[in-house]
Amino acid sequence: MTDDQPTETLAGPPAGPEAGPPPAPGGETWIADAIVEKIAAAAAREVDGVDDLRGGGPRRGWIRASDRSAGGARVAIHEGVATIVLRLVVRHGVAIVDVVDAVRARVIERVEFATGMTVARVDIGVLDVVAPPAADAPAPPEATGPAGDPLPAGA
Repeated sequence: MTDDQPTETLAGPPAGPEAGPPPAPGGETWIADAIVEKIAAAAAREVDGVDDLRGGGPRRGWIRASDRSAGGARVAIHEGVATIVLRLVVRHGVAIVDVVDAVRARVIERVEFATGMTVARVDIGVLDVVAPPAADAPAPPEATGPAGDPLPAGA
């Protein structure tokens, strides 16, 4: 005997106005804003001419090292699209516009690669200019005596 109206097997619940998007295969994945901030801050610090990043305000008390590393980067994420704000300290003698352009490109590249998100914009403020680290500065000449011999310590 043949069934004139066979039963159909549905892949999931019937789609209706209350039904949301189908679940991702294997489950959902989300990335915390703080992780994106860390990636952006690390990428900015990689650029030559960036001395440091600064947070939005003074902090008191104990600060975890992981929180310090994200300092200076703030992220807003909406539907997989990130907007990033950075606050830079650059070294004296660099072309600030070139450093800012390099930071923006590096941050977009790193965040999009690491997270799969789209970066809509990277706003960058330059807060300070500092002298290069002492290791980059020329060493002072060594003190010598009249014959050119080095002076003893404390002389």
